[in-house]
Amino acid sequence: MVRIQQFINLNMAQQFISKRGGLTITLDSKVIDLEYQLEFTAGSSPRDILTERVNQVGVSWVIKTLDKTTLINPAKPIEVKEKMWRVSLAGKDGDCEPSLTNLAKEIFLAMAVLFESDDELKINRVVISYEDEYNVCTKDSIVPPEPHQWFATHYDSVKEYAKVIGFTEIKK
Repeated sequence: MVRIQQFINLNMAQQFISKRGGLTITLDSKVIDLEYQLEFTAGSSPRDILTERVNQVGVSWVIKTLDKTTLINPAKPIEVKEKMWRVSLAGKDGDCEPSLTNLAKEIFLAMAVLFESDDELKINRVVISYEDEYNVCTKDSIVPPEPHQWFATHYDSVKEYAKVIGFTEIKK
């Protein structure tokens, strides 16, 4: 199994790339507009090239996958919606309450998977903000057993997304 520690390589040149955007999600039957920020530690390639890669891969995944989506708890019966995201940080019982904190963790893990073979971009943190609430996720925010179920549930679909958009391994 892939371990989250593999995704963080702080030996790169200390350059950061940060992208902000907005999402509309349904959380607890309430439609909310929130903002997100993806922050990457970046290597030595030109900043415009790395920024474009973040846009084409990371930001596009967030928008395509999560915008106008209902976050659901996989352990609770629900009415099937057109577009749903299974919050999957839970243990064996599958119980994981949809929340902005968990959304930040889910996005962090997705970015880690999308850029796992990219030597120049590693996710550093994800910030989700709604009204006066800020939820910050770093690799230290995700603790066992949270990643296990996430990888079992979402890893293949996130990798398939990268393949479909033509994002291949990036090595120096």
